[in-house]
Amino acid sequence: MPHWRSYRELRNQAQGPLTEMGVKWQRIRSILNPRMLKPKHVSSYTNTVNEVVSDFVLRVSRLRETSGGVMVNDLTAELYKFAFEGQPRTNKPNGPD
Repeated sequence: MPHWRSYRELRNQAQGPLTEMGVKWQRIRSILNPRMLKPKHVSSYTNTVNEVVSDFVLRVSRLRETSGGVMVNDLTAELYKFAFEGQPRTNKPNGPD
């Protein structure tokens, strides 16, 4: 996660549960856990998460096709892109924009 930390620091953005560490991470998790452990709340994000994952699977399929159908040349880079795209889109539950 050092890349994410650097990216957020460069833009003067706060760290979150994925990039924070130590006592600060514990504080964030203690706030999030009560909400994130409730199925009703978590289920409100299913459509959005499914859309992001479906886009990623489609992208990986296309990349495999262009590289001979077997593998993706730089899967790590694709996973980073997936994470960066997915996080802002999943910060809000399903529903009208």
